[in-house]
Amino acid sequence: MDLEWFAIGAGTVVLLYIIYRFLQVLLNIIGPYVIFQPIDLHKKSGASWAVVTGATDGIGKSYSFELAHRGFNIFLVSRTESKLEATKQEILKKYPDVEVRIATYDFTNPSPAAYRELLSDLNEVNIGILINNVGMFFEYPEEIHKVEGGIETLANVAIVNVLPPTLVSLFKIGISQ
Repeated sequence: MDLEWFAIGAGTVVLLYIIYRFLQVLLNIIGPYVIFQPIDLHKKSGASWAVVTGATDGIGKSYSFELAHRGFNIFLVSRTESKLEATKQEILKKYPDVEVRIATYDFTNPSPAAYRELLSDLNEVNIGILINNVGMFFEYPEEIHKVEGGIETLANVAIVNVLPPTLVSLFKIGISQ
């Protein structure tokens, strides 16, 4: 009899756990659309500008459009001015009420003077969101000593993946010296 009660109790606990997990998954799926209020990014960020690096293609471009859709003014940073202008015009065509600024910068350039110029441009506006989408890796996975492009490629990967997140974040705390 004791074994039967134990099995019933254990079965009940397992069933309750399964129901709990099912409800948790269901809440995660429908909660953001039905129950919860969306996050007010303007209030959370405390500013009306968003910076997007790597903003002319792929995910960076999508971030730019989504932030413009949410009413943010957009500061686009990328290395190709023609692509920046085209992206700017696309955003303004779709969202004419937002302001869009552009800055051309090649993040493989580790020069502090060039970063000062970029930071100076960023300090002209009140920025609340930074989407650092610039990054670089090897075209194909390879042993480090066999990477195509050699030490120059390795240096560019290190520069692009380390410096921008650190240095571009400095605009927020006002370091531009």
